[in-house]
Amino acid sequence: MYVAIFYRVKQDFWLAIALIIAITSTINCRHFSVIILQTLLLLLSMKSYLLIFIKCGRFHYWSYINKANAMNFLRKFFITSLFSFTLACNPFSYAYGGLEEGYLAHQNGNFSLAFNEFKILADQGSAEAEFLLGRMYEDGNFVSQSYFKAVDWYTKSAIQGFAKAQVRLGYIYANGLGVVKSNIKSDMWYKNAAEQGDAEAQNSLGKSYETKRGDKQSYSKAVEWYKKAAKQGLAAAQFNLGVMYDNGLGVKQDFSKTVELYKQAAEQGYAKAQYNLGLMYANAEGVEKNYPISIGYFKRAAKQGEPRALFALGYMFFNGMGVKQDYPAAVEFYKKAASKGLSEASFGLAEIYSKGELGVKQNNLKAFEWYKKAAAQGNVKAQWKTGLNYFVGKHIKTSFVKAAQYWEMAAEQGHVEAQFNLGDIYAKGLTGNKDHFKAFKWLKKAAQQEHAIAQYKLGAMYDYGRGVKQSFFKAFEWYKKAAEKGVSGAQYNLGAMYAKGQGIKQSDYKAIEWIKKAAEQGLAEAQFNLGARHEYGQSVKQNYSKAAKWYKKAAEQGLTKAQHNLGLLYAKGLGVRQDYSEAVGWYEKAAEQGVAISQNELGILFAKGLGVEQDYSKAFEWYKKSAEQGNSSAQFNVAAMYLLGQGVKQNYFKAVELYKKIAMQGNTKAQIILGEMYYNGKGVRQSNSEAKKWFGKACDHKDQSGCEAYARLNAK
Repeated sequence: MYVAIFYRVKQDFWLAIALIIAITSTINCRHFSVIILQTLLLLLSMKSYLLIFIKCGRFHYWSYINKANAMNFLRKFFITSLFSFTLACNPFSYAYGGLEEGYLAHQNGNFSLAFNEFKILADQGSAEAEFLLGRMYEDGNFVSQSYFKAVDWYTKSAIQGFAKAQVRLGYIYANGLGVVKSNIKSDMWYKNAAEQGDAEAQNSLGKSYETKRGDKQSYSKAVEWYKKAAKQGLAAAQFNLGVMYDNGLGVKQDFSKTVELYKQAAEQGYAKAQYNLGLMYANAEGVEKNYPISIGYFKRAAKQGEPRALFALGYMFFNGMGVKQDYPAAVEFYKKAASKGLSEASFGLAEIYSKGELGVKQNNLKAFEWYKKAAAQGNVKAQWKTGLNYFVGKHIKTSFVKAAQYWEMAAEQGHVEAQFNLGDIYAKGLTGNKDHFKAFKWLKKAAQQEHAIAQYKLGAMYDYGRGVKQSFFKAFEWYKKAAEKGVSGAQYNLGAMYAKGQGIKQSDYKAIEWIKKAAEQGLAEAQFNLGARHEYGQSVKQNYSKAAKWYKKAAEQGLTKAQHNLGLLYAKGLGVRQDYSEAVGWYEKAAEQGVAISQNELGILFAKGLGVEQDYSKAFEWYKKSAEQGNSSAQFNVAAMYLLGQGVKQNYFKAVELYKKIAMQGNTKAQIILGEMYYNGKGVRQSNSEAKKWFGKACDHKDQSGCEAYARLNAK
């Protein structure tokens, strides 16, 4: 009986095949839940078969009907089991289960299991699994981060048309992550995904057209793709489309449409849209001005860490716009924005501490620290201000080298003042040796940005051939640009070029015109030049009163040569009423600044008591100061005072010593006095031959009294 039953089972071929497929499916199926289900089904099926077998065997009864019923039952049961196994463990249902298992493992942080699940499916050609493997390589989850391998898996997936992989490839090629940056490839992959309706790709493609990446810039195409993505509810696309309407790019400017789009994005929590809406309500663009609503949007964006919103809230509290004015709150918002890396906030805090605003006590050291932070964040104004702090060194140690470093950062970003400062510091050699080539480079950049003083200094570099080949024509060109902007130094130099005919046809008329412009702006050199021209009648009619007028303007600015010349005019009464006391006053100003000729003239007035009480000792003091600078007239006067004992103890030896120095310079008066001293034996041993020698030298210089004295001695 038993043999007969087994024989019948063996003969039932389909039943054997069903058992093999079911068992194989169970072994191959890697899903834990399915394995348990199949195991239970197999056990139940085996149990049913055994119960029939035992029942038949126990009663030693085997009828066709019983056997047929048993076999029918087994057929139905195994067909049902096989169907369930096949559904659970065929490649398609396994792929779904494997992805599900992989996703679940990934979410739970079990990256090794996720990777294995994805890898099995990817090897079988699953596009989604290939994408997920690429993502794991890009993020460095379980495997070493590798853009190269990520791109490999993304490409396999993208070729199969998987949109998410195409989007990632677009991003990677746009930013050159592990690959050679290629806007063309980036746009190709974005477009493939966008045409499949992927909103993220549509938005990215729109941004590409907007910002000149890949194909030629096209605002209209950007709008087209933004619209597609925005319709799908993508907040970033709604925001970007709003920006296009806001600025009238690719569409007619429409603030109401802008507000509508920003609101759509803002309701999804898009911080940039919330911030922009805040601005629109604050500035009444497309909506009525409403500070409370504006603040509401700023706060929503600020909660998400949007630094500009934090800064805007600080501004609102600072100005009491929609809120009670609150300086401490404003400062706190600025600090939060600064901590988020917003350079404008860091710079704003620096300005507040520098000026002592918003109820904050002035603190230049804190201001400097905030300037440095803003500078490090790339704020060009802060870079310039930091350099300025190092240059001036009021509250920190002066460092021209560091000043140059910060100015160079700003100059590279096109900050014109930084470019000028950098050129000037190199020209003066404050960082070490003078570097005219670097000075020329930066001054030229500033000059090309219409910086007037830079144009003037660049003209001077061409004028004197510093850092560049000398060129009067280029010097004239740059001087003229600066002169027309009102730079007095350039006007004066332009006048000088007209006067000399350098770089331009000589013209006294033009020379006077430009020099006068500079003089009228208060340039002391130009005022002195005009005074001298009127005093000596150079290119103008001689006019002492005009000379005195211009000399006085320059003298009042401390120009020593103008002070001396004005003193001379007062002493002689030329162009002014003769006034020795005025002469003394102007001579004294120049003399105290070390002008030798003024010191000598002042000595003369003290010696003669003109404009002052006669005072030989003061006369001697001023003569001596002038003489020590090599002024021969003063040396003669000092010698005379030693000879006569005026203002100093009489000393023939000193007198002879000084007269000899002067006489050797060809001063005939000193030669004659020296001859007389030798003839009379004053301060020296009497010697007719020495006296004759010195009289002869004076005679050689056509001095009549020297010739007569020489003739008298020669006759003896």
